[in-house]
Amino acid sequence: MERFVYLELSNLLAMCYEWGEKDVCAILSERKVVGLSKGALAGGVVLGMSQSQAMSHLHHLEFYPRDVKKEAKIASAVANALDSVSPYFRYLDTTSAYLPYRAVMRYFKESIALISSIREALSLLDMPGGRRLDDDDVFIGIADGLVAAKAASLQNLVIPHDANQRFLESLPVTVLGDDDVVETLIRLGIGTVGDFINMNLADISARFGVRGIELFETARGSRASPPGCTPPSKGVKVSFTAEFPLVGYDQVVLSQIPKLAEEVEKLRNAGLIVTSLEISISASRSDSRRSWSLFSGFDERSIADRIIWQLQGMEEHFEGSSGWDGVNGWQVEFLDVVDDAGIQMDLFGSAKAPPGMTIRAAMRAETILGVNSVCVPYVESARSLTDTVGFSFWQEFLQGFSFRLKNHRGGSGFHSGPVNQRASNSPWPGSIPNPPPARVFRDRPIVEVTSLTGEVVRVNRRGGMGLSPSVVKFPWGKRTIEDFLGPWLVHQRWWDEDQEQRFARLLVLLGDGTAHILLTHEGLWYLEASYD
Repeated sequence: MERFVYLELSNLLAMCYEWGEKDVCAILSERKVVGLSKGALAGGVVLGMSQSQAMSHLHHLEFYPRDVKKEAKIASAVANALDSVSPYFRYLDTTSAYLPYRAVMRYFKESIALISSIREALSLLDMPGGRRLDDDDVFIGIADGLVAAKAASLQNLVIPHDANQRFLESLPVTVLGDDDVVETLIRLGIGTVGDFINMNLADISARFGVRGIELFETARGSRASPPGCTPPSKGVKVSFTAEFPLVGYDQVVLSQIPKLAEEVEKLRNAGLIVTSLEISISASRSDSRRSWSLFSGFDERSIADRIIWQLQGMEEHFEGSSGWDGVNGWQVEFLDVVDDAGIQMDLFGSAKAPPGMTIRAAMRAETILGVNSVCVPYVESARSLTDTVGFSFWQEFLQGFSFRLKNHRGGSGFHSGPVNQRASNSPWPGSIPNPPPARVFRDRPIVEVTSLTGEVVRVNRRGGMGLSPSVVKFPWGKRTIEDFLGPWLVHQRWWDEDQEQRFARLLVLLGDGTAHILLTHEGLWYLEASYD
C-alpha cells in the first residue's frame, strides 16, 4: 500500500480574524464551527460542533461568518510555502493536503527531516495581525494509506510499516468515511475498524454492495486509498485565454462550465470520474499552478469553484502592493481518473446548498402560494421503501433545521397497524440494501407468480418454495422469469403482537431485461419495486 504524508491546518480559518488571547469567538459554516479563537478553545469548544452545542459550552460565544477572500489569500500563501518544500502536494481543500511519501523521500531520506522542513516553511508565513503558524496549528501524519495517514495526523504520528495495520484496526470506523455504509455500521455496533474487518466478506457484499467491499479492502490494507488512479489516455486539458486581462473573472469562469461539463461527460460515459487535476493560471504579474484532489469525483461546478479559489488567492496576494490587474487565462489538466462506482445524488445534484436559480424559484413559489407551501424531499432510513422519503419545509431546509413533516405514507395493505416509531438511528432490519430501486410502488399492486404448470408459487415459513417461479402476471400483462434470487424472509417487530409482520421478498429478472422486487404475504404476491 502506498505511503502518504497528510497535512491538516484544522484551525486555519481562524487566522482570517485578528482575535486576541481573551476573545471568545467562532466561525460558522452551515451551522458548524470551522474556526475558533484561543479563548473559545480554552472554554471547551471544538471544531465540528454545531452552533447550539458550542453555545451550551460558552453562552457568550461570538459567531462570525467565513471571510472567503481572506481564506483564499491565506490558503494561497500556505500552498506557496508547501510548494517550496515539494511540488507534489495535492490539496483537498483550503485547510488540508496530502503528499505521496515516495515522491520526496529520495531527497529528504528521513521522515523527521521532511516534517521539520514543512513546519519551518509554514512558520515563516506572516498571518493577519502579525501572528505566525506554530507547531500547535500544524498537524502532520505519515502512514500507509491515506485513511491511516489522516488519522495519524490528529496525533502528529509517524506509523512504521509493521505497525500500520494494528494502528488502523484500533481506529473508530468513522475514519473510513462519512457515508451511509459507515453510519449503518455504527448503528449495528461495529465501532472500530478491527471489528469491521472481522466481519464476513460475503455478508458485507450482500448488505453494502460495491461500496462495502471497497471499505473492507481499505480497512484490511489491500486497497490503496485513494484508489489506484490511471491518467487519461490522451491527457485531457481544458483551457481559456482572454483577449485582454480580466479583473472580474467570476462570470468568465462560470461561463466556461459547459466546456468543462463536456469533458467530464466524456469520462462519465466511459464509466470514469476524475479525482485529481492541475489548474494553471496565467496573470500579468504572476503565474499559479496547483493540484487538487476530490476522491468522490469532480464535476464541472466543483472544478470551476477551485479555479475561482485559486484566482482569489492570487488577487488577494497583490492587494495593497502593486495591485491586481487581471488574469490572462487558465488551463485545467485531468491527472487521475478512476472507475465510477456510482453516486446517488439528491434533488439538487449534490449535498451542498441548492443553486441560486433553485432558491429563487422556490422563494417565488412560496410568495405566490403562501408560507410553508413549498417542501423539500429528503431520504432517511426505514424498513419499508415507501417510508424512506420524508419532507421538510423549504424555509427549515435553508436554515438547516432537523424539523421534518411526518406525513402519513401509504402502506402495503398488509400492515396490521400503523408503525409510528421512527428512530433515525435504528438498524432497520429487513430493509432493502443499496442501490435503491428506480421505482417504488406505494400502493403495491397485486401480482400472480406461477410455475410452468400454472400453479401459484408459495413460500413456507422456512423460506422454501415447492415450485420454481416461471411467470409473473402483472396488471398490464404476463412476463416470463429468466432468473431469480431469494426468497428472503423478513420477520419484523416480533416483540409486538399488534405490529408483528412476516413476509418474504423475491428478486426476479424478466425476459424483457427488467428486474423487480416481489413481496409475498399471507399467500398473496405484491409488486414492491422495480429496477431500471
